[in-house]
Amino acid sequence: MRKGRELQNLPVIETTRGKVLGTISALLVADEHKLDGLYFLTEDRKTCFLPMERVVKIGRDAVFVQGGDEDFGLAKDSKPQTTTAAVVMTSSGRSMGTIDDILLEEKEGNIVAYEVSDGHLMDILVGKRIVPVEDIISYGQDTVIVNREV
Repeated sequence: MRKGRELQNLPVIETTRGKVLGTISALLVADEHKLDGLYFLTEDRKTCFLPMERVVKIGRDAVFVQGGDEDFGLAKDSKPQTTTAAVVMTSSGRSMGTIDDILLEEKEGNIVAYEVSDGHLMDILVGKRIVPVEDIISYGQDTVIVNREV
């Protein structure tokens, strides 16, 4: 399991030739619990989209992909969808903070949990909270409602 922000700036390497295609710049979340793909920047600063089906392995220090650089199209109008900054509320109406990051199962691109921040000071004093996807009742663009008190 790994945090979404840990993927930022990892090199994208094509496995057949060992060629570095670029570096990861953003994630695309298909729905609330699935990573659809990754955006990467090429050497000439073009943004390309990498669907998760083409990812062979997300390693500690690199992302390995199938196919050559000509197989990845330039990113169209689709913008990276961020899960961060959504307010997390309990079903009783208590604010838990905001989504700060996602925790991924790298092989399939499934989001297994969300890291919730209640502000810098509270993060230092008590740490960030981890909310498993099973606890989510409703996932909206601005608010996530969870079925628990933390």
